[in-house]
Amino acid sequence: MRQGGFHIRLIRHGKPACSPKPGITLREYQSWVEDYDAAGIEDDPPVTLLDLMQLPTARVIYSSKLPRSIMSATAVAGSQEVTASPLFNEAAIAYPNVPLRMSSETWTLLGRLFWLVGAASNEHVSECRTRAQGAAGMLEKSAIRSEVVLVGHGWMNRMIEQVLRRRGWQSNGYRTAAYWSQVNLTPPY
Repeated sequence: MRQGGFHIRLIRHGKPACSPKPGITLREYQSWVEDYDAAGIEDDPPVTLLDLMQLPTARVIYSSKLPRSIMSATAVAGSQEVTASPLFNEAAIAYPNVPLRMSSETWTLLGRLFWLVGAASNEHVSECRTRAQGAAGMLEKSAIRSEVVLVGHGWMNRMIEQVLRRRGWQSNGYRTAAYWSQVNLTPPY
């Protein structure tokens, strides 16, 4: 560990207890997203992650306010307290008005692409980037005193990581989109 700062670990939540749906309409997809956001998780963290979290290190553990993130953070936290904040909630997606039936995965991909190019949703991409900057700042402030763990979401974690890397943080390892995947960032000083 470098002098004067601690690591920030970004972990993606566990597998949601909401199965993908084939051949659904936009309206059905919107309903599926509500179910997905309300779902917890259906798997346990990998033993390697649990072992890492049991190391005697002072740490602050954050999660988003969505159930899958809170349940995942609680699963890795052991007896440590978890602080949930909507600042870490997943980035929004757009709902393109396309009269087709597609799988929920295809709708999500299409919605994310539409959102990235500025299509309307409940949070514009620029607002989400601002939120990611605030989230990164919160993690950095906590990392002055202890190791920081965020159990969040794939897209939002990626946006937070990009902000931290621009601020000089170095990531080790290779980030994937897999459930329970993680990135460890070391401070720039």
